[in-house]
Amino acid sequence: MVLQRDVSRRAVLTGALGALGTLGLAACGSGGGDAAAPAGATRKVTTDLGEIEVPLNPGKVVAADFYPPFILQDLGITPAGVCEYTAELVHPAYRNLLSLPKIGPNGQPNVQEIAKLAPDLVVSMTYQSGRSRMQPVYDQLQAVAPTIVLLSSNQAKFWRECADRLAPMIGKDAEGKKLRAAYEGKIADIKKQRASRLAGHKWAYISQGNNSGTWTLNMAGSALGGVLADAGVQFGKAAAGQSKNGQEFSYEQFSEIADCDVIVYPVTYDGKPRQPVQAVLDQSTFRELPAVKAGRLHPMPNYSVASYRIATDALADVDKILAGL
Repeated sequence: MVLQRDVSRRAVLTGALGALGTLGLAACGSGGGDAAAPAGATRKVTTDLGEIEVPLNPGKVVAADFYPPFILQDLGITPAGVCEYTAELVHPAYRNLLSLPKIGPNGQPNVQEIAKLAPDLVVSMTYQSGRSRMQPVYDQLQAVAPTIVLLSSNQAKFWRECADRLAPMIGKDAEGKKLRAAYEGKIADIKKQRASRLAGHKWAYISQGNNSGTWTLNMAGSALGGVLADAGVQFGKAAAGQSKNGQEFSYEQFSEIADCDVIVYPVTYDGKPRQPVQAVLDQSTFRELPAVKAGRLHPMPNYSVASYRIATDALADVDKILAGL
């Protein structure tokens, strides 16, 4: 079987964030940065559903889907409610999210459960392609509390666009800029210190396919692929110059990455690949690839990039691999 299929948008696996530096996690209920603002004061912000008034110092913020809890917590606000997460995919530094009140599965926020939490702000982030499906939910949420809705077009852009836009909306612009500066600073360090190793190696980022007997070559449009590209990683010929999320191939097509001498793949935070990924790694033709035989097959726990913190953690993973080449 020979199969080639563009992966227009891979399902975002529930991910987790790596801790960064000394930026700590705030206690639940901490709000925005306008400490001197009078009670009930608001600011006008522009969301992707139009202008709304939001509290200057929100006391209870509910995160309606996957991305907001991590971005909010990085900015110093522990959400009052979050979607459901899989424990093995949550970074140990963020395990507190597992014990917070749940408002439904990712992508299926329960408006009644959110209303029970009596939030003064709701934050939702999703793909532009999902807006029509979510619009009825957003209409209901606006009746519960002001709802910031941020939309993006692909995984590589999603987390950074949403993080950059949300921070000033909730009075956390300074904190957001620090997180972005740390990420950009790590990129600069890698490019300076690992220049020859970046130039001398081709990388492939692989994962399971959507169908039996297939695997995916993830590209610069995917979440981790975008971070790899930012770091200056050179992709093999099949992914070079590609901005899409990825492309699906059959098991007979591992030759597509035979020119790569570094291969990375996703794992949970206990260091184990999930079964669909393990099935790819177990293929005899995969094990014969030059990179695998040379011992340059590397796990990536920080693959589900949801904020600057996890992206910076992923950069540290890349730097460690480069140091060993």
